[in-house]
Amino acid sequence: NFLAMSPKPELAPPEEDPLPPKDDEVPAENEQAFNKIVRFFLFDLSILWKLAFRTYLENSYRC
Repeated sequence: NFLAMSPKPELAPPEEDPLPPKDDEVPAENEQAFNKIVRFFLFDLSILWKLAFRTYLENSYRC
């Protein structure tokens, strides 16, 4: 089994990963807001790109 061959998670020292909560709260909120903004812009840009490409094809076929 692959799970049996993998090292146990108990061997890793558990005290290294956790960070103080005061330093960890604000970046998480900023990352969520940043992700929302990025998704919003990517969604709008994809729609604008489709509309621009569609109008470009229509104009190219008309000529």
